[in-house]
Amino acid sequence: MAAKRLLQKLAISSVVFVTGTGVLGPLGAQQSVNTNLELWVGPECVIAASSSTSVPQPDAYSGKITFNYKIRTSKTGGGGSIDLAFMGPDLSGATLAYTAALQGRGTAQWAGEAPVAGARTAIATFGSNSHSGKDGDTGTVFWSLKNYRGAPPAVQLSTSCR
Repeated sequence: MAAKRLLQKLAISSVVFVTGTGVLGPLGAQQSVNTNLELWVGPECVIAASSSTSVPQPDAYSGKITFNYKIRTSKTGGGGSIDLAFMGPDLSGATLAYTAALQGRGTAQWAGEAPVAGARTAIATFGSNSHSGKDGDTGTVFWSLKNYRGAPPAVQLSTSCR
């Protein structure tokens, strides 16, 4: 929010009034000079889960996460993702299936069963010059973790932008 206020203040052109004699004319004459200021604002990624459910099943867990996100990627060479990760005592042999839906910017991803292996999985991606709405956008991911017999896994959402 502070960066937005700074941007608004800096976006206003400055006006300089000059008085005097000589090149500018007689004493008391005024002349205005406009200057422009360029400001680079970097990428931004923020995510917050607004609700999460997890349902145990024999040898599996499934769940739904609803989230809010804000993104701003660079015009050139920018991009980003929303990532889903699972942490548990023994994820070897476990498989993940998921479907994401976005009500805003980005491309939602889905996957059939694939090994979890503790890695982050991109559930949504963003291209160059992508911007969420002023108040952010929302999304949902439905997930199913199969062939897993451990304690309920910890589920984490994160973002990355450039």
